[in-house]
Amino acid sequence: MNNEIFKSSNKKHLAKLLNVGEIRFGPAYFELELDGVKIKDRLFSSNPIWSKNEQYIALQEWVSIKESEGPKMQLCLFDLNNNLNYTSKPIKGYAVPKLFEGNILLYNKADWSSGSEIITELELHINEITTWK
Repeated sequence: MNNEIFKSSNKKHLAKLLNVGEIRFGPAYFELELDGVKIKDRLFSSNPIWSKNEQYIALQEWVSIKESEGPKMQLCLFDLNNNLNYTSKPIKGYAVPKLFEGNILLYNKADWSSGSEIITELELHINEITTWK
C-alpha cells in the first residue's frame, strides 16, 4: 500500500493520495491531502489531473466502497484558487478525468448499470458549473 504524490507542473500545488485500502480484486482507495490540508470523510481514486493554469485538479471520488455495490464513483473537481469543489452525479462505474482544454474538462464515464461496461466521453464546462461547494 503506497501513497502517491502529484505535483502541479510549476510545483505551486501538491496533492497527496494516502492509501487506506483497496477493493477486493479491485483498485485502491485513498484519502486526499491538497496543499497540506486533508479532505475529511471522503475517498478518492488515483491518477488526478491538473489544469494547465493549475487552478483545478480533477479526480474520481468513491461514493461507495462496498463490494456488493460494484464501483460507484463520481467526478470531483477542486478549484484551489477559490477553495471550492464540485462533484458530479454518482454513477455505477467510473468517472475518469482525461484532459483539460481551457475551461473544459474531458472525462470518460464507464457505466456498469446495464451489467456490461459502456464508455462515454463527456465534457464538463467549468464556467457553467452552478453547484460549487
